[in-house]
Amino acid sequence: MGEVWTAMGAISGFLATVTVIVALIFARRQLSESKLARDATVLQTIQDRYHSKERREFRRRIYKGEFGPSDLFDRANLPAEDDIQFGILLDELEFMAVLVDRGLLDFDLVVASFPNTPVRMWRYLEPSIRRRHQITSTPQWVHLEKLAKRYDEHYLKHHGMRHPAFTEPAFGTALVPPPAPGP
Repeated sequence: MGEVWTAMGAISGFLATVTVIVALIFARRQLSESKLARDATVLQTIQDRYHSKERREFRRRIYKGEFGPSDLFDRANLPAEDDIQFGILLDELEFMAVLVDRGLLDFDLVVASFPNTPVRMWRYLEPSIRRRHQITSTPQWVHLEKLAKRYDEHYLKHHGMRHPAFTEPAFGTALVPPPAPGP
């Protein structure tokens, strides 16, 4: 009779172990699903703000070259409202970049949702940001820079070439006509 109890104990222990393993697998799947839901919610919030009429209009002005070529752009010369809009745009992109850098937002999901803007904005603002880094000792928008470089690596891996934002002139530069010749 002792052998039966030993066998039942072994079977019971085995079943308990299998139950724990199944529960762990289920819990891991739940965490994955939870992360995906969080990613979608965060990304939707970012997109809602990003695609608001006010933000679209401001990006359109940037893309048209209204603020001048990227190598001459300086936020310090902007009217207060435009400076605020640039600050909001940069902060939103930096926030998204921080989330990606910390693994709180999936990079591939960001690329699918924002295929060009983060890298194009980085390329346009990079000269101004570099000048600002020289003036202030606090580097700003470093996560956006990392995100832009990651976009470039991703593009190279999937398309066999660098992202066009890194191989073509920054959009403000190409869209602003050269100054008229002097007298």
